[in-house]
Amino acid sequence: MNLNKNKNSHIEMLLLAVLQELKEQLYYEMEETLIGKISHLTTKINGIEERKPEDLLPIKDAAEFLGVSKVTLWRLRKSGEIKSFMLGSQIYFKKSEILKSLIPVN
Repeated sequence: MNLNKNKNSHIEMLLLAVLQELKEQLYYEMEETLIGKISHLTTKINGIEERKPEDLLPIKDAAEFLGVSKVTLWRLRKSGEIKSFMLGSQIYFKKSEILKSLIPVN
C-alpha cells in the first residue's frame, strides 16, 4: 500500500512538472504571437500615417491656428517667413511649414 502511495505521489509530481512546462511554453508562444501582431499593426499604422496627406489650411484657418490676424499672416507670407502654397487661385498653408517658421525664444 505504501509503495502504491509513493508511486502515485511521484506520478503527481511528474504531471505537475509537465503541466508547468506546458503552461510556460503556451505563455511564451502566446507572447510571441502577440508581439508579432502588435509589430504588424504598428507597421500598418505607420504606413497609413505616411500616406495621409498633410492638412492644408486656408488663410482664415492658418491665421486662427497661429493666433494672428489675416493681415499679419499676409505680411509673414509676403516677407517669406511662412511658406504658402497655391492651388488654382486659392492660397493654403501647411501646418508643418507654419511650425517650422516659428523661432524659439529663450
